[in-house]
Amino acid sequence: MISVFYKAGRSGIRFGCSIRNGTLIVRESGFFMYLFDFGGNPSELELVLPEREYEKVTLSAASGSISAQELVSEKFTAEFASGAGDFRVFADDIHLSAASGSVVLKNCREDRKASSIRLDTLSGKHTVEGFLSDEFDIDLASGVVTMTGISGKGNIDLASGTVRLDYAVWDDDLDIDAASGTVEVRLPAESGAFVEVDAASGGVSAELDGETASFRGDSSGKVGGGNMHRVDVDLASGSVKLMNLSNE
Repeated sequence: MISVFYKAGRSGIRFGCSIRNGTLIVRESGFFMYLFDFGGNPSELELVLPEREYEKVTLSAASGSISAQELVSEKFTAEFASGAGDFRVFADDIHLSAASGSVVLKNCREDRKASSIRLDTLSGKHTVEGFLSDEFDIDLASGVVTMTGISGKGNIDLASGTVRLDYAVWDDDLDIDAASGTVEVRLPAESGAFVEVDAASGGVSAELDGETASFRGDSSGKVGGGNMHRVDVDLASGSVKLMNLSNE
């Protein structure tokens, strides 16, 4: 069975369910109760669903926490204004949108590969683990995003903060556009990169398969092993680091 657990930040919340056009919709209500909430245990909702592959799952929270375990769907969307999310799911198309808070997203079907993963985050700390995909996209205003066990063509748009990427398979190009902040990229052994940089400030440092290189200003070059893919970097400021998984 699939379990979805929601813990609201306040007591006195009521939950309502409806089915529209074959879609189960669960919403919280109880605004009147918010005004006269004098404490007590947070309101909780637990859904136990049949184990099957769903067409679309969307989980949204203004605050509180949501946990979903062993959930499989074609499309999975999680939207947070604040709070925490703990998801062990798989979907072909994944979209995580978070204003703040903390979200952990783990792959519950590691033998399957997703088509696309998209992360839109204003702040907070967010982790994605074990998702091979054809492509991924990170748009980060601030905070920290960590992705481990990944693959695919990557695109990073960074205003500030930190992005950490650990590749399980280095199989496509990576584009990085950063106004500020830090991007750390760890690649498997025998991986290489053709690096092209346009940097007003900061730059790219690389240590791959025993080779080291540094790129600043308008420059390009190769570094590392035979499995070579492009890393295109546009920096206003900040830094990008390329290294092997075994390197600190």
